[in-house]
Amino acid sequence: MILQSLVQYYEALAQRGEITRPGWCNAKVSFALDLSADGELKRMIL
Repeated sequence: MILQSLVQYYEALAQRGEITRPGWCNAKVSFALDLSADGELKRMIL
C-alpha cells in the first residue's frame, strides 16, 4: 500500500517535469568523449 502510493507520487512528479525518469538526468557537462565501436577514444569534445 505504501509502496503503491510512493510509485503514484513519483509518476505524478515525473509527469509534471519535477523529476527525471529512470535512466535520465539533468546535468551540466563541460566535455564529452567520442568513442569508436571498439571503445577507442576518437576525440574529446569541449
